[in-house]
Amino acid sequence: MLLAVFASQGGCGVASCGPGVPDPCEQDRLGCEDPTELQHIDGCPDTSPLSVTVGDGENGFVALAPGTGPTMHYGFQGGQHYFLGFRVANASLDLYDQLKVTLWVGQGEACGLGAHPTGVLPEGCEHDLGYRELVIGSAEQPLNVVDGAVEESGLLLVVDYPWSGMSTVVAVEVEDPCGRTGATSVSWTQP
Repeated sequence: MLLAVFASQGGCGVASCGPGVPDPCEQDRLGCEDPTELQHIDGCPDTSPLSVTVGDGENGFVALAPGTGPTMHYGFQGGQHYFLGFRVANASLDLYDQLKVTLWVGQGEACGLGAHPTGVLPEGCEHDLGYRELVIGSAEQPLNVVDGAVEESGLLLVVDYPWSGMSTVVAVEVEDPCGRTGATSVSWTQP
């Protein structure tokens, strides 16, 4: 699905973007595939919220500082995207090996973290710039674990052109197979 959206917004599709310019889907952690089926489990002893951090990073996770947005990447046909990441400090990796992740970017003076189910922006967000939902973790592509925490990067999010001078929010919402959730966001003023 993401590949089709990317191609329609000026992406290169499955071919190379030209000499020396790789297709962003070749750089995406999942190759722009979006599996969404999370295998739920019962009887998890921990019911605390997940501790989540949103980040930037094409090749490695870098936490976003308050007031700082992720790096915008521009395609040669006018498209643009972010490579986002996230960190979950308290995943129960002894019980499961996958997480459901929702990434989104919105704009508006009162835009803030909130539910973004099926593409509906939280109240106060005037502009929906991008949305992606996926499940990370499989036998072929296991979760990336660093010092006991899940740290993922290189998740392509194609975004619409942002409105200059507006408050912009990038958010990540994570659910584990136990039904625990966590979410966080960072906002900045779009130059």
